[in-house]
Amino acid sequence: MKLEYGDVTYNPKAIYLYNYDGDNILVEMMGKIEEKGLLTNEELSKLIFSILMKSKESF
Repeated sequence: MKLEYGDVTYNPKAIYLYNYDGDNILVEMMGKIEEKGLLTNEELSKLIFSILMKSKESF
């Protein structure tokens, strides 16, 4: 499974953090992106950080 955002293609299998796997991180991220449309770099960074912090808390 590959997800595209602008010019970047993500491979979810390449991202793992504690017990929160990359597929879930990217599916959640892409769902939020689809709600708002393309995000600025700052918005995307905040979104990724918030999802990764959630995964750390679940460890």
